[in-house]
Amino acid sequence: MRVVFLQIKDNRLKVQKLIQIAHYHFQKNEPFLFIANDIKSANYVDELLWKIPALSFLPHVIEDKLSQEKVIITTRKENLNQAKYVFNLCPTPLLWDNLKILYEFEDLTHPGKQLLSRKKYEAYKERKYFIESNLT
Repeated sequence: MRVVFLQIKDNRLKVQKLIQIAHYHFQKNEPFLFIANDIKSANYVDELLWKIPALSFLPHVIEDKLSQEKVIITTRKENLNQAKYVFNLCPTPLLWDNLKILYEFEDLTHPGKQLLSRKKYEAYKERKYFIESNLT
């Protein structure tokens, strides 16, 4: 599995990358999953996908059970749509071996968030996942 850390220095870039990656996989007709830490975060991502870009939206659902939907936002750490591409928005690592790409933020906006990113990096390194950093 490949883990892609997206270096983020401000929240505007965080939103931009999140939307860009979701649209990329949607256009390729690949099931995609967002794992959110809580319902507040899930609702935030939900709003972004409906509003950005302004003249378009990305069809998706917030779900907590198995589904055939292409794009799912969930707070459950389960692969509800058998996605091979997942964006982990939780502060803890997602140690699933059956993915092609796991996206993570390397959040440089706050020292505490940098520490969480570092801990996730170490967990993935220990599992011997292929790790890359995407400088944005």
